[in-house]
Amino acid sequence: MVWRYGLDIALSPTPIGSLHTWLAHYLSPRPDLLTGMSTPAKVRLLLQELGPTYVKFGQMVSSQVASLPAEWSAELAKLQDTVPSFPADIARAIIRQELGAPPEELFAAFDPTPVAAASLAQVHRVTLHSGDLAVVKVQRPNISARWSLPIWVS
Repeated sequence: MVWRYGLDIALSPTPIGSLHTWLAHYLSPRPDLLTGMSTPAKVRLLLQELGPTYVKFGQMVSSQVASLPAEWSAELAKLQDTVPSFPADIARAIIRQELGAPPEELFAAFDPTPVAAASLAQVHRVTLHSGDLAVVKVQRPNISARWSLPIWVS
């Protein structure tokens, strides 16, 4: 992943980058999603694929708008509000692992569609067995315990 993005980012402004793009087009039956993307967009995608810690880093950098070119600032700002959610099956597995039971046992209802997704967690609506409406915040997978946030219901 890092190799793919890094190589593309480093070579794209050079004649070797043009050759790489041409070869990839003719040798690969599937389209390269990075072709035609700006370097800031490629860096944003790389940070998203690397995970939450790198997304947080990109968010911090994006807040330094006075120090960044406009294109970089606009692209990295997308890390603030367009972080993709992870699948509901993964959320269910994390809840089961952290709370000891699947959400269908813990709650009267669990909405598999997240209400919000951020760099470290996403939020799902639930109905408690008492009938009260609540939300459960589920930490993204593969976050180091040092950086982890607990799952909580409010």
